[in-house]
Amino acid sequence: MLKNLSKQIRDCYQQAEDCARKATAQTDPRLRQDYLNLEQRWLLLARSCDFTQRLTDFSNEVKRWKADELPIPYTCPGCGAKYQVVTVDAPADTQDDRVACRWCGSRFPPSEGATFLRYLPRSPEIRHKRGRESG
Repeated sequence: MLKNLSKQIRDCYQQAEDCARKATAQTDPRLRQDYLNLEQRWLLLARSCDFTQRLTDFSNEVKRWKADELPIPYTCPGCGAKYQVVTVDAPADTQDDRVACRWCGSRFPPSEGATFLRYLPRSPEIRHKRGRESG
């Protein structure tokens, strides 16, 4: 698993593992809890770095697509739901950073520069099937 991760993410996981090992070796309950808290912070940083990396990868892919090749296929990293991404021009003062999967809530990149990204479910069967599972 660690082989496919960036060095930064891999380092975070290794630091978390080190903190967990140190927590286990502690006899002082306060020091043990401090190490466990550090472990959680390293894990959170690893997830944050992973999200940033996925966002960057997706943004780079969007840049490669030409306008006539839209919509762009996109798969939710959380549940595998299939989407099509289309671009929407929006005023510069518009902000929307709450773009997420309709089924699992995984966050999606909301924009690429001044262009907003709209995620459309790829087929009604998936939407209907997944909607029933979560309801």
